[in-house]
Amino acid sequence: MSRRQEAISEARLRAAFGGGEVEDYLDEKYLRYANGNKKWSYASGEARGGNVVAEYVYSDKDGEPYLRVERTEDKQFPQSHWDGKQWKWGKPKGPKIPYMLPNLMAAKPETPIFICEGEKDAENLIDLGLVASCASEGAGKWTEDLNGCFADKQTVYILEDNDEPGRKHARQVAQNLKEIVGEVRIVALPGLKVHGDVSDWLAGGGTKERLLELCAAAPIYEACPVVTLNAGQQADAVDVAMGVIAKRAELYVRGTPVELVRLVGDGIAPVTATWLQDYLNRHIAFQRSARPVGRPNSAEPKTAKPVPTDCPTWLPEHVLAKTDELKVPVLDSVITAPTLRADGSLLIEPGYDPATKLLLIGDRWPTVPSEPTRAELRTAWEVLWRPFEKFPFETAFDKGVMLASLLTALVRRSLPLAPAFSFDAPQAGTGKTLLGTCVLTLTADGPPSIIPECGDNEEVRKRLLSILRQGVPGVLFDNIRGNFKSSAMEMLLTSENFSDRVLGINRLLSFRSNVLVLISGNNFQPQGDLWRRILTCRINASDDSPEARYFDLRPLDHCRTHRRKIILAGLTILQGFIAAGRPTMDKAPLGSFESWDALVRQSVLWLNDALSLEIGDPVHCVKIAKAREPELDRLARFLKAARTLMNNDQWTVAKLVEACKWQSDRSDSRMTDTEEAKLAAAAKIKSDVRALLLEVAGERGDINTRRFGHWLVTQADKRHEGLWLARCAAKGHGGTTQWQIQKEEPK
Repeated sequence: MSRRQEAISEARLRAAFGGGEVEDYLDEKYLRYANGNKKWSYASGEARGGNVVAEYVYSDKDGEPYLRVERTEDKQFPQSHWDGKQWKWGKPKGPKIPYMLPNLMAAKPETPIFICEGEKDAENLIDLGLVASCASEGAGKWTEDLNGCFADKQTVYILEDNDEPGRKHARQVAQNLKEIVGEVRIVALPGLKVHGDVSDWLAGGGTKERLLELCAAAPIYEACPVVTLNAGQQADAVDVAMGVIAKRAELYVRGTPVELVRLVGDGIAPVTATWLQDYLNRHIAFQRSARPVGRPNSAEPKTAKPVPTDCPTWLPEHVLAKTDELKVPVLDSVITAPTLRADGSLLIEPGYDPATKLLLIGDRWPTVPSEPTRAELRTAWEVLWRPFEKFPFETAFDKGVMLASLLTALVRRSLPLAPAFSFDAPQAGTGKTLLGTCVLTLTADGPPSIIPECGDNEEVRKRLLSILRQGVPGVLFDNIRGNFKSSAMEMLLTSENFSDRVLGINRLLSFRSNVLVLISGNNFQPQGDLWRRILTCRINASDDSPEARYFDLRPLDHCRTHRRKIILAGLTILQGFIAAGRPTMDKAPLGSFESWDALVRQSVLWLNDALSLEIGDPVHCVKIAKAREPELDRLARFLKAARTLMNNDQWTVAKLVEACKWQSDRSDSRMTDTEEAKLAAAAKIKSDVRALLLEVAGERGDINTRRFGHWLVTQADKRHEGLWLARCAAKGHGGTTQWQIQKEEPK
């Protein structure tokens, strides 16, 4: 191998491990010009670059030429050094110096210094009257030689390019200067396209004034811990990563089993390994030891030097596997407005609240009067109710449900349980979805979470888990027509925690169920046990074309524009109720929702009494829903008809089915009118019971006795107007189950 080939081979190896171009490591005698246009080539004759379009000269502290960087048409940057007489290809043998070094030295210590990635960017900043500099060779080529040139400076702003190399370069520079200058700030310019830089930002309309504002708002850079990725130090790297996560306090754990989460707007998202790898890259300086290259030289031994590298893929996976050991706050929910704690105290300061595990984000809020006067209560009521005063509520009880939904939206995150609210109307266009959307604006500052018609219980279950996992504060199930039954919804509303298996993952997750649930629909009818878990507000425009009505005030726009005022008004009402001693206006609470009843329902009743409003008890709608519930109505009809048919005797399934069969006995001329009436009444009872049995257990025009028996088991001991279905002891060994309709005797 010739000396030239050996030199090229060594240069390629150096470039592979040390970064940069191969020519950077070649002596001048191994380079040669290709033609007179300053188009240059490797010793192998491979042409590089093109016509030179720009030239940047680096001067030393005395103003003498030191390094020249040329920019070619295809963005190559060949370098040459000044030998005292002429420019020669190759970098200088001396230390690296920053661009515009004389300007740096002349600047006063208090003058801010701007560091960017390239010479073009620096010159554009200098044209604005700023002191700017950069290092030669672009991203990733900052060396310790450059640090001393900034020793007496108080403030350095690093303008990062909008790509991963640019961000890494900014952190590398900051890591080098953090102990040398007063403070370092990394500035990310808004609106940059990918690979964009400060020159692009200025060309897109950026100004010096706006740049200075962004620099002042950028956080002070904190020193990153250094992790050297050597064999046998994997556990140390995991410990450092977990320590960084705990110290920065930007991530949280949530759910059971706990999972690491991050904030996304005003919502929550699980932390993935890919996202965590990028996060660790931004807050830890990873490096590896580069092995020496070239021939050993006893006179000048070559030692391995650490070089920057990326976070390895295994590290975030190890950290996520130890999520339960992370020392980060446990997060229940994110809120965008003040709320009340369980003890009635006001949570109004932004930040994480350890008592409730709630995180209040956003700007500071005005104070809420702890003991509002009657005039303040009246004003609060008018502010809260103004967007809804024109809605055609059917009764005062429907107004009560509407008010209860508004107050619940303010405190749902701190309540263990709360009923759902439905907005019902006889026809489309009345405004039920609008009402629900207005309520949702109080729970979140962003777009409302609205789910279209979803009647399948399995689909409801999946969506509920997704909602809870994302930390959505409130959801509206829209356009639920007619009957609605869902065991998943029943569990959500009456269990403090909701558990389910994550789709595609064989893992069970559990989250607190403190989400506000709203439903809208035409002639909505909850079934199963939902009738007592959903409070229905019914509106009726009594108009053939309700969608054509005109309002002077647009309710949704008003709620969005005056969201803060409306929330503060609602909290003022709740504070007034608490200041009054939390009086119990009705001693019969809504079952399963005692905490909600004690705060929200009683507040509605108290406010109605205190201000003489025409608002009814929101819980009254439960009685109406119970009377309309098809299953309960079917049971009530069965209890009355079957008791009459069987003469209060015990019976089996087969006996009852036989008793209600149609018989061909007909009246004749010898029967009296009374006897004919009795015969007709008995036939009517048989017909009614048979019709009921066909409802619950009909199969091809006949009664399926097995299905009917199962239905009896599900209805056992349920009471209605003093009647209930009782299971009696079976007669004889292995006998058939006996049933009886029993009646409560008057006391």
